[in-house]
Amino acid sequence: MGRLGITPAKGAGLGCSWVGRAVGSPCESGYSGYDGFGYGIPLRCTLTSSRSMSQSVFDLQSFVGALPLRFGMTPDEVRSVLGQDCSELKNFLGGVSLSYHRPGCDANVGFDEFSGLATHFGFGRLSSVRFRGLDVFGDSTAWQSIVRMSVDCHEWVGFIICCDLGLQLSGFHDDDTSQLAISVFPEGDYDRHRPKFRPFTLQ
Repeated sequence: MGRLGITPAKGAGLGCSWVGRAVGSPCESGYSGYDGFGYGIPLRCTLTSSRSMSQSVFDLQSFVGALPLRFGMTPDEVRSVLGQDCSELKNFLGGVSLSYHRPGCDANVGFDEFSGLATHFGFGRLSSVRFRGLDVFGDSTAWQSIVRMSVDCHEWVGFIICCDLGLQLSGFHDDDTSQLAISVFPEGDYDRHRPKFRPFTLQ
């Protein structure tokens, strides 16, 4: 994939002090756990720089990405959009992930271990995220609206998976604000896990 011609984000140079501990990992991290593909779910961080950047709004598009981020981008292309101030880690599947923790961008981007291209965009509650006009973290009822949109909604290992929308939610249905996160995934990525799914409906 060629360069996307997107203006790099301003404010590179922010750092963070990690808090929390990754599930199944002995090391300190900025994750509240892992999703079904080994990508860290952003928790929170404390900025170590006084510099700031204008808040980004991520527009989730089913099976496309979290605009301006798109599936199929390279790590360099993601950095050109979000900036260089990220942590680069490897998940247990061997793929690289980039983590950003700053006001308006509490995000994790996962890359396929074989192609090296983006296949996962996850966001924590410090991000500004929209889906079909809904303010995912700003509107406490948005997650319910998302579930109602889905005709292929399931629960798996504590996550809500809306297969037809390409969305994964955590922390919303069990009122666990520390776990609030939403991820967007490519079409078919959860198909191999379907035998373990349980149908999910609102009470």
